[in-house]
Amino acid sequence: MLILSVINTVCLLVVHIYPASLGWRTALAYCNHIGASTGYWIVMWEPTYNCLFYREDYLAYWVSILKEEDM
Repeated sequence: MLILSVINTVCLLVVHIYPASLGWRTALAYCNHIGASTGYWIVMWEPTYNCLFYREDYLAYWVSILKEEDM
């Protein structure tokens, strides 16, 4: 996500026609979308995979974690 913040800042500071340029705005929107989607799947890949293919084992694992943390 730091890379996307740097890209956004550089585009706003360097490209003086950024507000009027549909191409720059579209490219930045795509970069932000791809970055956010990638970040989401990096975090959610393991729980989603385990829930789909190892449902009962993962549920027992998750419940044990919650009990250890007194939740």
